[in-house]
Amino acid sequence: MQLDKTKTMKKILLFLYTFSSLCFSQQIYISNSASITLHNGSSLNAFGLEISPNSTFVITDNILTISDSQVTVSEAKTSIARVYNMEKSLNGFNGMISLNYQDSEINGGDEANLNIEVLANNIWTKYEPSIVNQVLNNVSYDGIFNNLNMDKVTASAPGITLNMNDEKIVDDLVIYPNPASSFINIKSNKTLLIQIYNLQGKLLFENNLKVIDLSNLFSGTYIIKTTDSNSNYSNTYKC
Repeated sequence: MQLDKTKTMKKILLFLYTFSSLCFSQQIYISNSASITLHNGSSLNAFGLEISPNSTFVITDNILTISDSQVTVSEAKTSIARVYNMEKSLNGFNGMISLNYQDSEINGGDEANLNIEVLANNIWTKYEPSIVNQVLNNVSYDGIFNNLNMDKVTASAPGITLNMNDEKIVDDLVIYPNPASSFINIKSNKTLLIQIYNLQGKLLFENNLKVIDLSNLFSGTYIIKTTDSNSNYSNTYKC
């Protein structure tokens, strides 16, 4: 890939994916020249998060990802190990939301008392009452959302415990600067395989270097995947 010499300044935004052989990490990318339009009666299932509006709802210029890194939600509770992240807030949603989960993601919580949790403007809100189907592993709010803003969506329940690896992985790995212009530094006490992809999924770089040259990349958004073969833990988050 050749550098566009006419550019006087580059801005490269990186997304970090930390993987083990057993992890999941997925995303939906919607460019600013495309959109998803949902009409009343239709729905979008994004890796188990089902959005069903009762009026026309348009999603554009956004990235939706799913993470198994738990977060602290309302009332200082711990979420399940399934968190949906929106790169840009989804605003003004009217309709219903349901979330599918796996038994292993509840981490000791009371499954029958799961509730939908939504982050907006840095505030987590629990929506109850909820409808929980323990056979189909599905939880939904027993009501209609009106003018809802969403930055993140997850679920919580009494008794959920935190996977302590969450803190360890975040503290151990540092990637800087971000955004970057010509290089990035990888700080970790682990031996990691570093891979860089574009948003179309093409592998652009693969190595275990601690300093990575980005000078041949165009300005834009890229994905970093780090692999620790000695860990059975996985995480995904924006870096």
